[in-house]
Amino acid sequence: MNNTKWKELISAIKEKIPNIPIKYKTLFEEKTPAYYWTMAGDEHFEYLNMTSVEWFKISCEIKEIKNRGRLIEDKFIIHDKKAEIYKILEKFYIPFEYDEIENAFIIYGYKS
Repeated sequence: MNNTKWKELISAIKEKIPNIPIKYKTLFEEKTPAYYWTMAGDEHFEYLNMTSVEWFKISCEIKEIKNRGRLIEDKFIIHDKKAEIYKILEKFYIPFEYDEIENAFIIYGYKS
């Protein structure tokens, strides 16, 4: 995927759904990341050379935890953002695959 498409995708995500969980793997990493994080929580993301990205996953769910005290279990609220992410990908003609197990969109930079 070219730099223009990456910039369009990242700008749209930051603008419309900034809390969306992401994870990515670069060509230089041997292990696949186990957990999702947000763009704001990734101090290296702003400086990442997008030509080195093997794949980029965007989770469709934002999980919100409502703390209700010590004696009552926390309440988990799941916000489904699949339609919003799909619109962004379609708008910029970004090819993707959908991973039903992780409920995430996968965008390949370089598919091996």
